[in-house]
Amino acid sequence: MKIRGFRIELGEVENALRQLEGIQEAAVIVRKTHDGENALFAYLISKDIVQLQAVRRDLEEVLPAYMVPAYMMQIEQLPVTRNGKLDKRALPEIVAVSEKEYTAPKNELEAQLCTIFSEVLGVERVGTQDSFFELGGDSIKAIRIVSKLRSAGYHIAIKDIMQKYTVEAISYAAQKSALAEQYEQDEVSGIVPLTPIVREFASWNLPKPHHFNQDMLMEIELEEEKQLREVLDALTAHHDMLRSVYREGQLEIVKVSDSKAYELKVYDYSEEQAATELMEAACTDLHSSIHLEEGPLVKAAMFRTAAGNLLFLGIHHLVVDGVSWRILQEDISTAVRQVKEG
Repeated sequence: MKIRGFRIELGEVENALRQLEGIQEAAVIVRKTHDGENALFAYLISKDIVQLQAVRRDLEEVLPAYMVPAYMMQIEQLPVTRNGKLDKRALPEIVAVSEKEYTAPKNELEAQLCTIFSEVLGVERVGTQDSFFELGGDSIKAIRIVSKLRSAGYHIAIKDIMQKYTVEAISYAAQKSALAEQYEQDEVSGIVPLTPIVREFASWNLPKPHHFNQDMLMEIELEEEKQLREVLDALTAHHDMLRSVYREGQLEIVKVSDSKAYELKVYDYSEEQAATELMEAACTDLHSSIHLEEGPLVKAAMFRTAAGNLLFLGIHHLVVDGVSWRILQEDISTAVRQVKEG
């Protein structure tokens, strides 16, 4: 089973749960969340009342973050079919709700955080004492929250979301960051610590490892190539991983000054009747031209069509996943707006 690009053995997660004190039996399944993403749902059997937050903390000690179920529920027994197999359809839906009494936000930042929690976690009302994890949070959703906070002018680390849990505590950390000196992100370069996908990539023995890519096609309200280069320059300078190359089983981020972070081509199909077919062929060529060792791992194209201009981005899967695309789309939209405004 794959979730957000990571290969996950559900049995491995279930075994880890069964090893925890007090857990007699466990079942883990994959279901769609409110935003259409696949997520892990865990159902636990125990004689005692299970403290789900404690279970989550214990799991994080033995499993990587992407294997920790985002949603958990204690039930009396696992439903089975006539053949004695787990009846997945009969498992109850897990709705992310807080068990704590609602506490209203006391200031603008807390109110903003409650709104962001509500949007990202799909919960109608969030109070300042509600736990990020109890509402279905995971490391991927933490990234989205951090991205939205940064767009609002607050700079906070993902670990703050994961460790502080509540809106109130996270708000305090964000406040301290906002009151500190003007935030300036130092440029990152060098070898990237091994991530699960990088660790597994070499063992897959893909026939065309350079063609293990994801892509996106979006409308873009820019006319000039120079304007689009400004957007892509800002994007690759801000997101260091986009400047990576893959050498000898490791990802290495290259300095902005030393790298050609992306390749951009412009195609004018505004008078072509077969524009769609031509774009598909061009995108295929761009995908196949990615060079893992020399880079860049980002290929871009501006397609001029009769219906308007389109931006194509093809990026190697080693440096991008489903959640990353959402963040990139938001950043591209912001950068386009800023470029148009001058």
